[in-house]
Amino acid sequence: LQLMVNGDFETLYSRLNEASQKELPVAKLKEFWGSVVAQAGQFQKVLNSEVKEGAKNSVVFLKVQFEKGVLYFRFGINAEHKISGMTVDSQ
Repeated sequence: LQLMVNGDFETLYSRLNEASQKELPVAKLKEFWGSVVAQAGQFQKVLNSEVKEGAKNSVVFLKVQFEKGVLYFRFGINAEHKISGMTVDSQ
């Protein structure tokens, strides 16, 4: 999340697994973050974080405060510590 907040999409891209890199090139990562900020306003702080570890993957849950409200991010992390997926929702 901090990489997106800082606008460091190249580093974020390098931390994606191969399948996610194909789906989310740097331009799409920038577009994704731009749409989050357009709808929710500027990032303020992480309110809560939780990690659920599975047999093959872990999931990081973040409750994040933005200018206009709270969003919930979910990042899948594989055994190689690469991001295997990410979603954002209002609930």
